Amino acid sequence: MRLAIITPGFQPVPATKGGAIEQLITYIIKANEKSHDFDIDLYTVYDKKIENYNYKYTKILSYKKTWYDFPLRVFSLFFRTVGKVFHKETSFNYISFHMGRLYKKNYYDVVLVENNMDIYATILKKITREKLYFHLHNDFDNGDFAKTKYKTKKIIETSNGIITVSQFLKDKLKNYGAKKVAVVYNFVPNRFSGSLSKEQRLKIRHKFNFKDNDIIFTYIGRLDRDKGADRLLEAFKEIRKNDDTIKGLVVGDAFFHTKVEQKHFEKITELKANLKNRVKFIGYVPNQELTDLYSISDCIVIPSQVEEAFGLVALEAMKMGKPVIASNSGALPEVLAKDGSIIVNKESNFVHNLASSIEILSKNIQLREKMGISNFNKSKTFPQNEFEYFSLIKKAMSINN
Repeated sequence: MRLAIITPGFQPVPATKGGAIEQLITYIIKANEKSHDFDIDLYTVYDKKIENYNYKYTKILSYKKTWYDFPLRVFSLFFRTVGKVFHKETSFNYISFHMGRLYKKNYYDVVLVENNMDIYATILKKITREKLYFHLHNDFDNGDFAKTKYKTKKIIETSNGIITVSQFLKDKLKNYGAKKVAVVYNFVPNRFSGSLSKEQRLKIRHKFNFKDNDIIFTYIGRLDRDKGADRLLEAFKEIRKNDDTIKGLVVGDAFFHTKVEQKHFEKITELKANLKNRVKFIGYVPNQELTDLYSISDCIVIPSQVEEAFGLVALEAMKMGKPVIASNSGALPEVLAKDGSIIVNKESNFVHNLASSIEILSKNIQLREKMGISNFNKSKTFPQNEFEYFSLIKKAMSINN
């Protein structure tokens, strides 16, 4: 069968520049090389490094960013602005333009559009007999103009099926009238498993100036309002200062796209200064190096303030056998083991309750170990490798109800 995979279009696939969705698509490509269920055309943005990849059963069709992308962006902004005024949405932008230009009409048996609703709308115009599926990785109808109620309902009405990354998303889609929805949970590679020796962990701790008896609560993610890094820092301000064994480790960078985000980072900078040596910031760390940081952590904290569609950090922590403190955001309670996590209501006294949860776990190593085991055991219920993941995707693309 001929399969077209339409990537989100922001980062290249294979995942030469990272990206969670891009990596998952790469796993599909790799698994298909072994099973040869499909002859795949992969639509992606160009990157010189993808020229080094030579697949037997996948052809890479890429678009290069061009000089006329800027005017396309201007036109897109104009149409979106006008659309908001007259309450008529548009899916036109330079990415959907390029994907539509490349797309081979009347050529495929199955088309899988990954997470970009604007590209879906463009490809839909060219669909005749092909089965068309949409893979939803994020929340929708939440203020994000890329995933509005109108665009979501269009996919519900016109697709052969929708694949989601959690039951949380499936249930929300069903409330909008969707009937053909399948859940395929994400998976993380086996490098997020096992543990280092005590000597290795101590060596890494010392590298970051942590003491042997420090209890480390780690945050991994962007330093923005949605992910709640500032809420964690506020919780650390509430923790008793005389207990200097409770330490925080913050992994991630901020991305400035708006003045609001800039102001938010200024808040984080101020909190950081007040906490001094109690919380250590180490910036961005490549994904392949995160296992060391999970290994030296006593607990992972996920204080998200928006609805998480899945939560890869949660699954990574589980595979590493770590307890988790998380907000009740989206799919996080669904993904985490009940006995492996403390779920904190983000709508009620969140900072105070987060601080209390940190103090409780800091005093009880037996509880932390028990929770870590529960999380590790539940991690085995998720896809364990790219072949299991690909098998579930294939099954989802035969959705009948």
